[in-house]
Amino acid sequence: MKTILTYKRTAIIGTGFTALFLLLILHSVSYGNNGSPQPMKESEYVGFLDTAAALTKANFENIGSWQGEFKIQEDNYYYGEQCRRLRIVEGDPGAGSNSIRRSVTGFVKFVTDIANNKLYTELVPTVKYRALDLDQDIVVNTRYSTIRSIVTSDEYLSYEPNHIYAYDTVIDGKRQVHSRVAFRKSVKEATKEQWGHVRDPRKYFFQDDRTTWDHLYVLRSVLTGDVNSVIASHIHISITEEKASDRTKYHIKSLLSTPTNKDASIGIIITLDSSVGFNLTSRKVVDRTGKTLQTLDLTYEEINGLYLPKSVHFVTFSPSRQKLFDSQITFTKSILNMPIPEETFNYKNLGLKNGDKFIDKILDKEYTYQDQTLIEVAKKDK
Repeated sequence: MKTILTYKRTAIIGTGFTALFLLLILHSVSYGNNGSPQPMKESEYVGFLDTAAALTKANFENIGSWQGEFKIQEDNYYYGEQCRRLRIVEGDPGAGSNSIRRSVTGFVKFVTDIANNKLYTELVPTVKYRALDLDQDIVVNTRYSTIRSIVTSDEYLSYEPNHIYAYDTVIDGKRQVHSRVAFRKSVKEATKEQWGHVRDPRKYFFQDDRTTWDHLYVLRSVLTGDVNSVIASHIHISITEEKASDRTKYHIKSLLSTPTNKDASIGIIITLDSSVGFNLTSRKVVDRTGKTLQTLDLTYEEINGLYLPKSVHFVTFSPSRQKLFDSQITFTKSILNMPIPEETFNYKNLGLKNGDKFIDKILDKEYTYQDQTLIEVAKKDK
């Protein structure tokens, strides 16, 4: 799942949204409730995908702003030679481990102006490493600290309030060695931080690099022949319905096999749930043998008729079934569509202190922060 940083929105609101919702509700009750998955008629696939895509898109596009907090519990797993690439301190017995777990716990505060594509986050992490085969903690030469990030369509700002950088440069004839530093970088740099410093809650409306509704529109295009026929001929789509008294779950399976290597076929099974606005509640990726490569499970809470993620569990496996990554996110607070001050998304909200440095890597300039103002400093040769 990629961080959303340049999302453009066109709202679907009012009577159109209501009509689409009622259409799917009528569809979900028209066949009765039998409790076991039943195949949907193929003649209904296109209409269903159209409507489900429009509903999930409308749900997101009616979220103008979203702010709150969430807890994180994430584990990365390293095996064999991967363990050697970790910066384990010299002399630590864990240097001989062939199975290491990196655990990140903590919480994130976030504010996102979805309408204007702006994000503020503060991550407070605790990171531990453990040699699983040796059953002991290990120490790694890697630094972790609180970090504040601001990402807009134009820039990526980052600042670690508790970290002093050691660097060597000469400004106005004086050698500068130690200081807190904030950075201004290109937006592209932020996309590399989706599992690191930049924690964008909007990404939980995404599946890898596309939204749920875009995924549904792609499937629709395959069915209607609106994509390359050679590609479409290697994609098989099936939809089943699982009805209960209070909801209907729709299981959509797409199987892709490459023209040159059928052994490389990949299956994706997603589930949409009528009780949460037809949003995605699970996604599984399997290989040609049925082995699971990825799982994603979500729950939602309803706020003012809109559905927001409440919990997110994402796991990836290697082809040999070794667990690689396990992420559990729990939203503890969500505030929807409240006004957000504009200064939330500029350097003044990073919490800089007088004397801190601000390095603009886009303009190749350096500043000193003083009384809520950035004062440019002239660089001189060493």
